Amino acid sequence: MPREKNFKKLVRARAAKTGESYTAARAHFVTPPPRPAIDPDAGALTRALAAAGVLNPHSGQPFTEALAFGLGGGIGFQYMVFVYDGWTSIALDGRCNTLYFEKRGFLENACARLGVPVRVAQLPTPETAEKRLRQALAAAPEVVLTIDQTRLSGRSGDLPDDPAVPYLPCPVTIAERGAELAVTGLPGGRVTMSWPELLEARWTHQKKYGGLFLFGTPTDPPELATEIRAAIARTAECLLEPSRTSYDGNFGLPGLRKWARMLTDEKDPKGWPTLCPDDESRRAGMLSVRRGLGEAASRPLFAAFLAEAAALLDGTKDGAKLADAAATYTELGHRWAKLLESTADADPADLAAQLPELADAEEAAALALPGRDS
Repeated sequence: MPREKNFKKLVRARAAKTGESYTAARAHFVTPPPRPAIDPDAGALTRALAAAGVLNPHSGQPFTEALAFGLGGGIGFQYMVFVYDGWTSIALDGRCNTLYFEKRGFLENACARLGVPVRVAQLPTPETAEKRLRQALAAAPEVVLTIDQTRLSGRSGDLPDDPAVPYLPCPVTIAERGAELAVTGLPGGRVTMSWPELLEARWTHQKKYGGLFLFGTPTDPPELATEIRAAIARTAECLLEPSRTSYDGNFGLPGLRKWARMLTDEKDPKGWPTLCPDDESRRAGMLSVRRGLGEAASRPLFAAFLAEAAALLDGTKDGAKLADAAATYTELGHRWAKLLESTADADPADLAAQLPELADAEEAAALALPGRDS
């Protein structure tokens, strides 16, 4: 990013040269460059919709991952600790937890805003799974299926190697390649799997975490401007003021500030001094942080969504605000990336010292998002 004192000059110069509006020219400087899919749900959804020929009614092109991500819930924060016999799970997430806030999965939430009918089929037995998956592939060239990564043979080095991890759902897209299947969306990229391998790895736990996603044909194109405004307002609400239940303190900005406290709280049994009393447990805790908040806590992807929304709403008051918000979340992405890099050798107290200022910046960014009062 250029320094602020030169930024407006650069934007105006580009606008004068290209004939773009100020908002469109500004987006050129704040939009992150195109990247491979970095959000499993949004990536799987956009691949499947593109394969089915479902297009963005505004652009006539396939929906982007950034747009699907923003409409599906966008960013958030979650800090949860689960203590079991012989195993403690520290779970962090930089996305909006739609299961908590909307009582449905991220992908289903995105489909509702995109106007795409969707049904999640369960696959209780290998025979049922193969029958339903073959039917789905006969109707569409690429379908979305949730895989349990703990059941994959030859598990990728990117996956947790703790045998106590009970399950690890991941939505992928499946396409037929002769007698085998092309699977896209796992940490290692696209892989080829046999039918028996895929059926063994299928998701068989709670339906709310996934299954076989069956998409219908959209009947009416969504009013994207309306859906974008509503999604952004909801994202801000979930960050600033979670839904008023006993778990509020684990989500949004309250959850971020709680995490900062727990890193040094010696009295709380779930404080890190008790949970992670030695070097090995602290390293495991920091690994959970990097795994859960990877890709800079999804802030760069949200910035890309805001930049795309700004271009769609160009010429409106919200368009200009969204361009500014895209720049803000791009900078927040840099800050999250720097913080996550430091966890490789950070002491919990050092990490805790950085979080209050970051939480304040997150609050200011969320308060500045347009549409909260509309």
